[in-house]
Amino acid sequence: MREACTVDKIIATTSYIDSLDYRSISLEDTTDLVDFINVAEGSAFSDVKITVKDKLTKLKKYGKMISASYEAIKFQKLDLFSITLRRIGENMVYYEAYDALATIDKTTVNKITYTGDTFTYDNLIDIYTMMKPYNLTTIIVDPKSFARLLKLPEMRDANAGLDFHGTGRMVTPFGAEVYCLKEMDSDTLIAIDKNYAFERVIASDITTDFDKLIDRQIERATVSTIVGFSNIFPDAVAMLVKAK
Repeated sequence: MREACTVDKIIATTSYIDSLDYRSISLEDTTDLVDFINVAEGSAFSDVKITVKDKLTKLKKYGKMISASYEAIKFQKLDLFSITLRRIGENMVYYEAYDALATIDKTTVNKITYTGDTFTYDNLIDIYTMMKPYNLTTIIVDPKSFARLLKLPEMRDANAGLDFHGTGRMVTPFGAEVYCLKEMDSDTLIAIDKNYAFERVIASDITTDFDKLIDRQIERATVSTIVGFSNIFPDAVAMLVKAK
């Protein structure tokens, strides 16, 4: 379990491109599992169609600039720029995760609703079974729902509590990784199979540039990247939302 959700924890693959236009693939498979496995002698194989999506993958530039005076750099004891750049990089992959989740089509996604102030363990079981044949590997929630999840009676296990004090590992539903994303709706839980859910498209990898303003004795640095996301297999994602 981790406290924060970053994009590296939820993507299935990364594609590198050299243009600002990119279309991901769409898969159509209308056959059931029996038809897929059993092929009678002389019969045709079932067809899985892979096509290019109608819509382009939306690419965004993420970036930040930091500046520091010569005095700040000269008299500080830590490597100011390195620490700040590392923190900016962590924030970038955090907000990229939010954009990856934004590619979910909320009108067609597999969805279960719950009533009351919080969801139940039965709701989680329904999500788990709904996703089959995909595996529920990852759960993403906001901090409040994270607390609700851990307060479920089924999550309170004495042996797990001892393990947490010794190793920091906490019991989670079905062994899934649970991550927090503070920008999410507090009444929504997203379950994914991270091996099949999202594709990351990189048009420009992380780039860092430096310069100096000698008339003001300031050093500056920028860090930027251009990325986009698409939902590869819609059925590898399910949502638990509060009934309106």
